[in-house]
Amino acid sequence: MATACFSQALPLILVLLLCTDAVSVLPAPGNVSVSSFNLQQILQWDPVKVENVTYMVEYRSWYEGDNDYLALCKKTTQTECNFTALVPFNWRIILRVRAEVGNLSSIWRETPKFQATRNTTLGPVKSLKLLPREAVHDAISVSFEPPISREILPHGSVMKFTLHYWKNSSGKEKEISSTNTHILLKDLDPMSVYCVEVTASVWNLVGEPSETVCEKTSAAPDGIFMLPAPKNVHIDSYNLQHKLLWDPILLENVTYTVHLMWGNKDDYIVLCENLIEPVCDFTEEIEFKWRIVVRVRAQRGPAHSNWTETSEFQAASHTKLGPVNFLMVTTREEEPNSLYVSFESPLPPNTEYSMKYLLQYWRKGFAVKTELWVTNTLLKLKDLEASAEYCVNVTAVMKIPPVIPDLTGETSHVVCAKTPGAPGVTADKVIFISVGLIILCCIFLGFSYAFSRHRGRIKTWLYPPYNIPPDIEQYLQEPPWNGHLEKSKELHSAEEQYDIISIVESES
Repeated sequence: MATACFSQALPLILVLLLCTDAVSVLPAPGNVSVSSFNLQQILQWDPVKVENVTYMVEYRSWYEGDNDYLALCKKTTQTECNFTALVPFNWRIILRVRAEVGNLSSIWRETPKFQATRNTTLGPVKSLKLLPREAVHDAISVSFEPPISREILPHGSVMKFTLHYWKNSSGKEKEISSTNTHILLKDLDPMSVYCVEVTASVWNLVGEPSETVCEKTSAAPDGIFMLPAPKNVHIDSYNLQHKLLWDPILLENVTYTVHLMWGNKDDYIVLCENLIEPVCDFTEEIEFKWRIVVRVRAQRGPAHSNWTETSEFQAASHTKLGPVNFLMVTTREEEPNSLYVSFESPLPPNTEYSMKYLLQYWRKGFAVKTELWVTNTLLKLKDLEASAEYCVNVTAVMKIPPVIPDLTGETSHVVCAKTPGAPGVTADKVIFISVGLIILCCIFLGFSYAFSRHRGRIKTWLYPPYNIPPDIEQYLQEPPWNGHLEKSKELHSAEEQYDIISIVESES
């Protein structure tokens, strides 16, 4: 029974072994990779060394499932598959390839995800040429071809070119950005060699730099004398007041012209013209965040000098912020534990950006400092010790939007002040009270002496003598019933006796 079952299953086992062995014998392509240069996209792999082998290439969107592959190259005998025109550049895809011989095939070999707009290599521009302008002695025309034909770029894609050029003797580079393949370099020195290098970019791809090409400018027209170029050209920017300064040309009737270039603009604009003094104030001409380059040249009649340029300048990064103005520390007698600090901003009141201030104060002779961030220019320091000297300094900080760091100014000079004494008996009060008591004692002694010396007069003045009215005094001295009284006394002397005797007399 067991033998019969085995005999029936043997053909099936042989078929399975044959298929498994065939797949394992046919190797898969190795070293599978995508080569993409200037948007020419090619899948490459190492050949499988088997006779009559062909290859199958498929792809799927990175967002689709594993079973949604589409064919790119079928039954190809080459070890590459060019899919440039078959897949949109902005698609993110996964590719795979396998070897096939008859009905046999190898396992699939997949690539990592690929997107042409991110993973392609952008080459240098082609046919870079420089041509001096014969009619203009200070210009060179630059022309080139883009590394990728603009016709194959997706709609809305813009290729940009960054041109670096420099005078061969100086090595100081200047930069121009443009979307054109023809660019004119202007305001160059006559009879000077300039070198140019161009880099293309599209999407987030930056291409390889081109070869460096150099050319010499034309000579200045006959009869025109070249003035010396201004030297020591620099921008002085203090508290957002911007001035271009340079050393004067020591010739008569010389004037100066100042130009400005900012942002990605290729052209200069005029800042100052026909200047006699070597200074140009351009405070009102620029924005706080602009990145600019300023240049100046001298002229006298038809003659002029070469331009002298500054390095890139941005007021938000390069201006100097001075210390606060009029820093004062004052006290109030009724507040012995407080000091009042006042100052003014280093910038004009109409400044666009807000200010904050770092105030530091400490007790004189002590190292520990207290820091306060404030926005007001008048504040009160509280909880200080009475009759103690405190010192203060202030640093102004301009608050700028997050793209640019805050601008920190110079720290002010130190101002010190002493807090008032605490309420109590001071030396002045002791002296005042002592003098008052002495004066009161003297007054008391003086009154006592005067009272004892002139007591009678004082008594008379305070208590004047009492006088009996004349009619009563007369009545008492001569009573009308005086005789009757004597008779009555004689009659009743034995019976009555008077205990009260009144004597009336006037004080004199």
